[in-house]
Amino acid sequence: MEQSDKLVNASETPDVKELQSEYRRSIHEGFTSERLSNSDKHRLAKWNSQSDDFKKHSANMSEGNSAFPWEGAADTRQRLIDTTVRNLLDILMVAFNRSQVKIQAVESGDLEASTALNQLFRWLVGSRLYNELQREAELLGEFALTYGFSVMFVGWEQSSALKLQDIKLEELLMMAQEADPESMVAELPELIQNPDAEDQAAELFKEILKVKKRRARKMVKELRTTGETQFPTPYIHKNQPTVVALKPYEDISFPPETLDLQKARVVFRRVYMTELELRAKISDDGWSKEFVEAAVNTAGKTSESLSRDISVNTLATNQADSTENLVEVIYAYTRQLNEDDIPGVYCTIFNAYALGDGQDDLYAKHELLDYAHCMYPFVEFRRERPARRAISESRGVAEVSACHQAELKAQRDSIIDRTALETIPPVQYNRRLGQANHLGPAVMVPVHKPGDYQPLQLTAGVPATSMQVIELILQDVADYYGLAHPNIPPGNTTMKQQAMINNWLSSWTEIYQQMLVLALQYLEGDDLARIIGFQLPETDLNMMPDFILKFDARDLNDDYVMKKLEVIAQQLLPMDAGGSIERNALMSKMVRSIAPDLADEILIDQGSASQKIFDEVKSEVGGMMLGNEATYKENDPSAQTRLQYFQEIVQRNPKAQQAAGEDEQVAALFQNYQQNLEMSLQQQQNAQIGKIGVKQVQ
Repeated sequence: MEQSDKLVNASETPDVKELQSEYRRSIHEGFTSERLSNSDKHRLAKWNSQSDDFKKHSANMSEGNSAFPWEGAADTRQRLIDTTVRNLLDILMVAFNRSQVKIQAVESGDLEASTALNQLFRWLVGSRLYNELQREAELLGEFALTYGFSVMFVGWEQSSALKLQDIKLEELLMMAQEADPESMVAELPELIQNPDAEDQAAELFKEILKVKKRRARKMVKELRTTGETQFPTPYIHKNQPTVVALKPYEDISFPPETLDLQKARVVFRRVYMTELELRAKISDDGWSKEFVEAAVNTAGKTSESLSRDISVNTLATNQADSTENLVEVIYAYTRQLNEDDIPGVYCTIFNAYALGDGQDDLYAKHELLDYAHCMYPFVEFRRERPARRAISESRGVAEVSACHQAELKAQRDSIIDRTALETIPPVQYNRRLGQANHLGPAVMVPVHKPGDYQPLQLTAGVPATSMQVIELILQDVADYYGLAHPNIPPGNTTMKQQAMINNWLSSWTEIYQQMLVLALQYLEGDDLARIIGFQLPETDLNMMPDFILKFDARDLNDDYVMKKLEVIAQQLLPMDAGGSIERNALMSKMVRSIAPDLADEILIDQGSASQKIFDEVKSEVGGMMLGNEATYKENDPSAQTRLQYFQEIVQRNPKAQQAAGEDEQVAALFQNYQQNLEMSLQQQQNAQIGKIGVKQVQ
């Protein structure tokens, strides 16, 4: 029986025609151009009849329509949707930057591995990718809030560059002496010093160093005359994860029936490249030269299905979005079965207009994506999860609140128009036959009764009513999205904010997991050791580390945070004679709440902190065994932990026990050390007794 789905089975040669067909279906049926365009127009407060003076003019109206209620009436830009998106985005970014992150190795009891993962994570997020993550996180939130959903691409980026490396004639002489006499290197110095053999020497340089003939000649001359030269050598310029926020159906698309991105039949990512970037892909990534040459000739052509032309005389084309000199490249990701029926993610790169001799069969590259997590390199973020499961069913603020913005605009326009009428009211005068009545500020309104000019008297109360309506609109919007409002109970607001934050952090959990697995996969052992401070033990890269991301929506209120911390520090902590409160965790929470921008610089994670204390105690024990006095601290907050580690180390170390039994000085040092820690605990307990008047029964 013939396989119905042509994309199920993998092969060395991809079915580009089927991918082309599926791509066209995804961008035409997955998400309508009208829906996306309307979201943009509502967010930007743009419509066809707009004018630069923010007034209504019949000349801008469609044929057969005229300005209402009069020529030059108010036509305000109300940006309720934009304001709402920005307010919600602020909440998401605060949660993103202040969330508590805990990473645990697959083996929950592996402290060393967990510490290493946390170290690596802090290096990635707080150093290497900090700026990139901040930028892309904001875009991810922007897209999802505006359009209903967005997708983050998570990949690994490795690129090379050239640097000039010095080489001296004397170094070549030494290399020649050590080389095989029959090799090219052995005869190179002699050829360089012989002016008549310049062409031959240049050919050898060209072959050995892979440089062009012109560069090779220059090198030979410089070596013969000055004794030194430079040659370009490649090096790894970038080797790190990369994240890119993708705009729905412009940067990413998928079949309309897709319910879960990881289960999609195929996922398409579209990027635009310059000719330079394309040609560099031939050597950097092994792209087909035939494809690149064909693709270069398609610059400016795009399979864009979503028209950005609003056909408005007042809307200028956004030149920043122009693709005139860029080449469209489509990355198609499919989950396929190999000959052993084992699934894997395959990536095929093509261009909708770069066609081969067989029509639609030309492609840049086709390969198995060897990411250890075995997932599509994408993570979706939906603003909402309605009754239907399809990703595209999630609505953005622009779609949900277009009516709110229209209502707000109607009321604001009416207030401005009313103010204009009251400031320069219409004037009554004797009507002449054949004249039509027109209403507006300072217009002449004919009347049947002859007499002097007099202003038209307007009824009162309309502005007050409009303001009431505006307030109801703003309250309705705030209540729907979980934004603060004086008429909404704070508990309701916090509940909705927490739900939004949890949804947001859930996506980031998946993003971070993919990033960390890729870092473990592609960073060399020495690089990892330099980052985390020690050699990481081997781990199963297919097993995702456990991520926990938490943020309390109440912590958006700085007053609440400070009050909470004060209660813990001033009331609960002194009562903790038994050491139930983890002081390292408390300190981390306090610092991240007060100064999140400094937290990563001055804090170490709990696992590292415990390891640090353990190492310090171990070092102290070693010193005392050699007869050295330990360092004593008064009222040490870590005394409980240090005492526990001290007892464990001595109990597990036969040499320590032997030293204490045979050497009275070592025994005395051990006793003093323990007594000092016990005294610290007693000092903390005495402080509590001073507060409550009694000693707690342990």
